[in-house]
This record gives sequence, structure tokens and C-alpha cells, in this order.
Amino acid sequence: MNNRVDKERMFWYNKNRKKNVCSGRQKPDRKEKINTMKLTRNNLNEVLFENHDARLLIEDVVSHTQAGIYYYHDVEITLQAALKIWNRANEAEQNETPYHASFLEFERECRPQAAWCPAL
Repeated sequence: MNNRVDKERMFWYNKNRKKNVCSGRQKPDRKEKINTMKLTRNNLNEVLFENHDARLLIEDVVSHTQAGIYYYHDVEITLQAALKIWNRANEAEQNETPYHASFLEFERECRPQAAWCPAL
């Protein structure tokens, strides 16, 4: 084989490898990043809540405390998570300590575990 042909093949291989075309695994684009948003009173209408009680709890935290709450796109805020955040934020406000919460943490906690069933 010609040395020039080998160099050409390596060039195309490396060019495609950087794009992960050869491996079949695509890297996420910058546009495909997880959308994160800090909750404020003005953007609560963009958030997905389990029910109105959860919305009222989070609205109270955002309005009356200094807590920083971060929301991830398409994560539903459950009543259980909202209640935990409300309690922790009010406790931090009384102790005058900063409090930051992310709903991604609560989604992992609240995810139902698979039930173990012995084979019959």
C-alpha cells in the first residue's frame, strides 16, 4: 500500500472518530443539555407540579425565604418533595443559613423501587 493512502485513511478515521461516528455513540450537543432553571415567583407557571398544594408550598418558599431552588425540565414536583423543601427552607431561614435544593435529588429519592418477588 501507498504511504499517502494510509495517511489519507488515518485522516478520515480520526476526523470521524472525533465526531464519534465510528463508535456509534453520539455525544450530546450543547443544545441538548439538561435545561436548568432557578425558580422565582415569575417563572412558576413553567413548572410541572403534582397538584395545587405542591405549587402553593413552593410558591411560599420562593416568596418568603432566601432559598435557591433549581428545577430541571420535565421533572414533576411532588407534594412529598415540596413539603420536604418547605420544611428545610423554613428551618434554614430561622437559623439564618443558606439553603439550596435541586429537584433532581428528590426525583431520585422518590423514584419507586422495584419490588422483589420470589419465583414460585
